[in-house]
Amino acid sequence: MQGKLNKNVGFTLIFFAFFFLFEPSYALIDPLPDLIGHTILCIALINLADINDKISIAFKAFRMGIALSILRFISILLLDNVFSDGEATTGQLLFVFVLAIFELVIMIPGYKALFEGLLSLGIFVGGEAIYYKKREKDKNATERLYALTVAFLIIKNVVCALPEFTTLQTNGSYEFVNIMRILAIIIVAPISVIWLVNILLYFKRIEKDTPFINALSEKYTQKAENTPDFFTCRSLSLVLYTILSAFILSFDLYVENVNLIPDFAFYGIALLLVVFFRKHVHARVRLAVISTLGALVSVAGWLLEKDFFSKYAIEAIIKDFDAYNSYNLLVCLYVVKGVLFAAITYLALREIYGIFKKYIGAKHDENDSYIAEHSKSIKTRALVCFVLGILSAISSIYRVVALPYYEISRIFYYSGIITGGIQIAFVVSVCALILYIVGEIKYNYKSFL
Repeated sequence: MQGKLNKNVGFTLIFFAFFFLFEPSYALIDPLPDLIGHTILCIALINLADINDKISIAFKAFRMGIALSILRFISILLLDNVFSDGEATTGQLLFVFVLAIFELVIMIPGYKALFEGLLSLGIFVGGEAIYYKKREKDKNATERLYALTVAFLIIKNVVCALPEFTTLQTNGSYEFVNIMRILAIIIVAPISVIWLVNILLYFKRIEKDTPFINALSEKYTQKAENTPDFFTCRSLSLVLYTILSAFILSFDLYVENVNLIPDFAFYGIALLLVVFFRKHVHARVRLAVISTLGALVSVAGWLLEKDFFSKYAIEAIIKDFDAYNSYNLLVCLYVVKGVLFAAITYLALREIYGIFKKYIGAKHDENDSYIAEHSKSIKTRALVCFVLGILSAISSIYRVVALPYYEISRIFYYSGIITGGIQIAFVVSVCALILYIVGEIKYNYKSFL
């Protein structure tokens, strides 16, 4: 992220993204996750997005594609755990239809911006592959591929969504929905393969256009040398947003006493932070060790939680010895998770304050009033975050301890609501802290992402 040039300005990497984006989906099931394809696409386009505004718009659209892929996964979890059997078919229609509309609204302008950006780069930098024509009167390769891409996106989303509308029938036609889904895949598959082959050939031709690639590389290198603050700002903002996403995933959403957002997602992102942004992380070893332990404990706790509540009602702990032992083990795991969460929250807040001192405070060495004012503000916000983080860790333990006593008192009965309220307050406090520092970074480095 610090002005690093990808191989062939990203065109080598972009080649692999479309293997995850071409296949039709089966209802909400995406065999080759679009999440991976859009992530690869964003990584591949980051260099080009820095030197072309149109491709920057495309980059943001594909970044939203990652969010859509995550929403598709969440919708599957909701259908499996929240919707009743009678509501699941209608719920699936709703999710499939809405996500298909979102994909068309986001992806068509995204691909349009991508191809327009390549055309503009081809004009100013030179690119024979981008303007390649078989015949003089034909459209160029980029225009033809854009038209094919729009057709592919519309056909894929419309045809794959149609089987779900059988849920609106009052007769037994919904019994054949699986056959209709398979038929939709068979119809879309040839178009998907044609699109995949064409887009791979297109980017392969660009990759082989050596003068064009060299000109883009030189242009990017010049920008990296002339605007180092831009890349510092982006790198720091990405670190802070990664921390924010981790803490958002620390929120516990329970359905039938099983957490739908397991904490190992939080610890997994913390590990990724240490691996990919180690330059900005000082307590690397401690964070890595705690994150690894937290991930292992979280996996064990989640599996035990699922097993326990699939076999027993909570009342069984006073009647069944195995249930009693399993429940006590679950409480112990929650206590360990709470301690690890408090520790990683403390270390993360120290890292956040360290970013302020190193990258913002350094720009105001002679302005003591600025440092004092903003340092006090950040310390106050960080203290609020830490206190709420401790309360969040305690509340998660309190919720599981209160389960056998929910009939005794309202304090126990509403433990889930109380815990949820505390965790929401904690996430909001982290958002306020990180957005404040991101704002200061953008202001001081004169860069807006």
